[in-house]
Amino acid sequence: MPVEQIISGLGDEGNSTKTIFYPSIKMSSYLFAWSIGEFEYVERIVGNMPLRVYTQPKQSSKLKFTLDVACKVVEFLSNNTQMALPLPKLDLMAIPNFIGGMKDFGLIMFHEYALFSQETDCLSDKRVNAILIAHEIAHQWFGDLVTCQWWDTIYLNEGFATLFGDYVIDKLYPCWKVWTEHFYPQIYLGALELDAKDNQTHPIEMSVRKADDAKFMFDFITYNKAAAVLRMVQKKIGEERFQIGIQNYLKKHSFSNVTSADLYQALVEISGLDELPIMMKQ
Repeated sequence: MPVEQIISGLGDEGNSTKTIFYPSIKMSSYLFAWSIGEFEYVERIVGNMPLRVYTQPKQSSKLKFTLDVACKVVEFLSNNTQMALPLPKLDLMAIPNFIGGMKDFGLIMFHEYALFSQETDCLSDKRVNAILIAHEIAHQWFGDLVTCQWWDTIYLNEGFATLFGDYVIDKLYPCWKVWTEHFYPQIYLGALELDAKDNQTHPIEMSVRKADDAKFMFDFITYNKAAAVLRMVQKKIGEERFQIGIQNYLKKHSFSNVTSADLYQALVEISGLDELPIMMKQ
């Protein structure tokens, strides 16, 4: 959250400072995060929301591409979902030795390899980096604004983010051929191959009895098989009706928790296809 007040001159020697932040918006407790350090950033306003991309000092020259992509993705998803992010600001932070990306509400962290270098990186690097940024931004809606009720339906977070990571970048940069060069060979076919192996597959929704077991749900099946199933539904009912169904789903359940039944209801209501829950229970 933004800083509300800074009080200096505290402590016995007057060398302490107290920083007071505005109250956080409603969020799931596991999505709270902050980062402290010496950073440089670039900034742009998207709608009425400041969007910044941070990195270590002396690397800010690498931030332009990430900032451009992030702003376009936020604008696209705000229009696509008909719901602007209810955040006073959105920060993206490139961190050395970080694993992948993390979607905390209002603070997205990712490995600094996702910063694109015009001098050394190729088109495939640019595409993969953009998809990662889009994936984490999509989580601001799918996972943060609307959060799965329990870890057994974590696909409601990860499946949507994986699908929209590719979907949005394909719409923004059609010449990159995201569907044919990334989604189908890596996400869709990869999920089919793994799903055919009895010792590696599982339903996208699976019983998780205790929180310690949740780590087993963060796998290729939960991310990629769920994205493939959601893409199947999108093609089955049509992109326009799928989009409206998702808009209704997000609007009804903002700042709350959901189960698979909530998603089924939104999609069945807009499509009239009562068999959708059976199609999705894989």
